[in-house]
Amino acid sequence: LGRLLDGITTRDEPDAAMRAMRSSTIGYWGMIAIALTLLAEIAAIGALIAHDGAIFVGVIVAVSRWATPLLCVVKGSPIPRQGLSAVLLGTQAPAFAWILIVISAFLLAAGSAATAALSGVMPEVAVVFMVLFVAIASKATLYFRDRAIRVFGFLPAEALSAQVALWEMLTLVVGVIALACAGL
Repeated sequence: LGRLLDGITTRDEPDAAMRAMRSSTIGYWGMIAIALTLLAEIAAIGALIAHDGAIFVGVIVAVSRWATPLLCVVKGSPIPRQGLSAVLLGTQAPAFAWILIVISAFLLAAGSAATAALSGVMPEVAVVFMVLFVAIASKATLYFRDRAIRVFGFLPAEALSAQVALWEMLTLVVGVIALACAGL
């Protein structure tokens, strides 16, 4: 995630952006992203585990690992074929993205409802938050993918792993917010 943000935030040519991303050092934006991501994940996982949210944390990690990369490679827009992610590109139909979004929303809503029910608060509020989050996060995933394509000229494999890290961190934070709004 840090390296990808370093590459995306450069104002140089795609080759220079790729060199910045694949450099062994991490720039300011990368360090900020890593620090904020780690702090948010640690705080969110701690808060969820403290309130019987171990199932929910497992669901979040699972959904982030399988749904996000597949959502990035769906044939929603033209993606140049280059790099390691080219093996996956175009392997999924656009309808598959909608199926992934619905399954992700269902799994995250079920995980938040289970955590809320185990904690004795209103699961309905947590479910609504998680469903709304999945819709927004799915759109943001596709935007971030297209931004990487504009900067680099293709979708680097690093963009797929960065998307997983973003989804995981954001879902954990939104899960805590959803459960807090539900009365936890």
